[in-house]
Amino acid sequence: MASIWQLTAIVFPSKTIVLGVILDGANKASGISSAKLSSAIEIAKSYFKSTRSGDMVSVKWEGVEESAETDSHGFFALTADHPFTGKQNPEIRLNGEPLNYEKEVLNVYQVRDNHNLIISDIDDTVVVSHTNKRFKSIMTTLFKTYMERKPVTSTSKIFKALGDKNDLVYVSRSEYNLFPLLSNFMRHHDIPRGPLFLTPFISLRELIRNRKDPDFKIKTINLLLDHSNYDQIVLVGDDTQHDLHVYAEIARTYGARIRKIFIRQTDLKKDKRQSSEWQELDHYVKNMMYFNDTTDLTDLKL
Repeated sequence: MASIWQLTAIVFPSKTIVLGVILDGANKASGISSAKLSSAIEIAKSYFKSTRSGDMVSVKWEGVEESAETDSHGFFALTADHPFTGKQNPEIRLNGEPLNYEKEVLNVYQVRDNHNLIISDIDDTVVVSHTNKRFKSIMTTLFKTYMERKPVTSTSKIFKALGDKNDLVYVSRSEYNLFPLLSNFMRHHDIPRGPLFLTPFISLRELIRNRKDPDFKIKTINLLLDHSNYDQIVLVGDDTQHDLHVYAEIARTYGARIRKIFIRQTDLKKDKRQSSEWQELDHYVKNMMYFNDTTDLTDLKL
């Protein structure tokens, strides 16, 4: 028995990109309960689930049908030159057989044409995750429900100040196992919606070993910018998990398109502006803001 862990449709004015993860087994996490025990169990269970690799996934909507093969992590991606209108949910087939899914699994994001783009990290930028404290980070993930997780209020203020004229995309080294939790968190805390690009679905062993692709964020952002027409880009991140280096690499390649970079200070006792990573970023982009939860963000300007 197979199931869909997550299904995302990114709808452009003239095309649609569909992303998803296929599990080998049932998916009971699409509507993760707010109860602590239930939330912890469903998240923990995901690290013991297997994914379907090498299977053919077909997606059909409004007379259009495209297919793609799942990779070793059960992930698939396909593109169709037809925008998804939302009049009916996509039909999914796995190796020619219908594959049903709960409505909560499908996430649809509209991308406008010729607008500015915000690319934001998630952990310790949007949600407090304690990524620099490994044990505390894991315990927070397993035993804090999406209703209990704390949003980073200063980043929320920046999103609000920048306004809704911007498209928003999240690129994070969090794994796809956490997709339901992060989606529910953003919905519950009224965080602006946007596609979530996460690292591959992993096992418990891979979680403990923590051997994710260190270049995942750079590769993903490069892919996004190489296939878009955005010429006014804002990057939002924090001073943990290598965001300074990642954004320096992005600015080195797309400097003329980077309008501003916001970096959150996660530890008030440590100022990263004197670090080599900050100096590297400053070499490519001068319009930067180093902020924390006490920064006055009124009258924020780009």
